[in-house]
Amino acid sequence: AVVSTQSPSGKLSSGQECSLYTADTGTGVRISITDYGISLVSFVFTGSDSERDVLLGFDDVSGYETHDFYSGCIVGRVASRIAHGKFELDGKGTFLSLDMRATCDQATPINLTFHPYFNMDGQDSGSALDNKLTVFDYAGYLPMDPDTILPTGEIVSTRGTPFNLDISRIGDLIVDVPGGYDHTFHICSKSGFVVPAAEIASRDEKYRVRVLTDQPGIHVYSGNFLDGTRGKGGAVYEKHSGIALEAQNFPNAVNVPSFPCCILREGEEYKKNITFSFCF
Repeated sequence: AVVSTQSPSGKLSSGQECSLYTADTGTGVRISITDYGISLVSFVFTGSDSERDVLLGFDDVSGYETHDFYSGCIVGRVASRIAHGKFELDGKGTFLSLDMRATCDQATPINLTFHPYFNMDGQDSGSALDNKLTVFDYAGYLPMDPDTILPTGEIVSTRGTPFNLDISRIGDLIVDVPGGYDHTFHICSKSGFVVPAAEIASRDEKYRVRVLTDQPGIHVYSGNFLDGTRGKGGAVYEKHSGIALEAQNFPNAVNVPSFPCCILREGEEYKKNITFSFCF
């Protein structure tokens, strides 16, 4: 049976107190979430001789407020990127100002995702480049313009490239990706069906997390701008200390007609699923 507990998670700069909610599944996994941004704080494997937390994060909610690598948080209204922060909708030029709302009272682009950083060798183990990554059943990846860091609009085969991720040690391939991974893969799935999108494993492949989703894409980000931030238990998060796997729509979809539609209109419901499956 799942055992749930609530405990203090610290205070924000405003003085507001936050809570940490922890669920022990009884099957060797313990998950903690803070009510500040519904941020995932920890994924702990408890079924071995010693516990292993594989999620980068902070001991106190103040870390989630002050640091800007957005570990574990829900990202929206539009995750990833919109070119120049602007788009045209129903003939109106708009500057995007993110005001997170639960309802839609007028047409808006939307693309929500979770932004957890994984290191399957342990959040305090240093580089995640020894982790092994698989992206499942994909139709290709979205090349990025190096100047704008936006998709070019193409979907390109991964064959013979460092984007052909099949139980691959990340460090063996990233050397051929200038700047590191920050790319979206097109998942082959029918609309509305939740399918495996990606899996990340420890170097010995003993610990795994699989991401399943009905989103059209999975964005792989190799922590290229982590800069030595101190996290849980004093762990230091240097470049490539964690790998983010973000199930989402394509970046800049609002401005690229060939990409899946990301417009939500009044009276419609945006409903997407992201599932994390643990194996050890």
